[in-house]
Amino acid sequence: MADTYVGKPIGVSNLTWFPLTADPAEGDATYGTAVKLSRLIEVTLDPQFVEGLLESDNSIEDQISLLQSVDVTINASQLTDAIRAGLLGHTMDSTGGMLVKPTDAPQLGALAFKALLSKESGTDKHAYIVLYKGRFREFSETFSTVEKGTVKYQTHTGLKGTFVARDSDGHIMYRMREDSAGASSTKASAWFTSPQKYTPPSPPSPPSP
Repeated sequence: MADTYVGKPIGVSNLTWFPLTADPAEGDATYGTAVKLSRLIEVTLDPQFVEGLLESDNSIEDQISLLQSVDVTINASQLTDAIRAGLLGHTMDSTGGMLVKPTDAPQLGALAFKALLSKESGTDKHAYIVLYKGRFREFSETFSTVEKGTVKYQTHTGLKGTFVARDSDGHIMYRMREDSAGASSTKASAWFTSPQKYTPPSPPSPPSP
């Protein structure tokens, strides 16, 4: 029997930010209006773990790794100063300038994007990802001279952030592939409107009498 074709990520787009407005220990997290950050070149997700190792009788008795956070590195086409100020806590003035101060506090929020999957035929399918609670920090920039005979685009590379579990439910990240069984088209269409949530499985039906 032939293997079922499984799509592989071949593209990425729709880098979207949701400002976190509340994350109570009891209740639901709430978010502000979605903001498209930039055209997207690359996203790297790097899970961070806290680990423990118990050694006894000259061997390893037990070992545990717990997911602590996810580090995110973004290469973006270009963040406008207004987007950058909102994301990193800087201040825009009435003349279109951006002020950076050492006391600026980056905004907490959720980050969403989608990855295009390869296919054999048919309509495009995507993998959707959202990280629920994190913030970014200021990034380095390089400005280069125009060289004769070529144009070198100077993009915003190395925007780094850390995402942790929400206080409200302990969730860090949620993802959904459109080629998964039962994938929700409703969630896919709303992915960049609000952070989509995990849907618990339905409880089993009680046995018949």
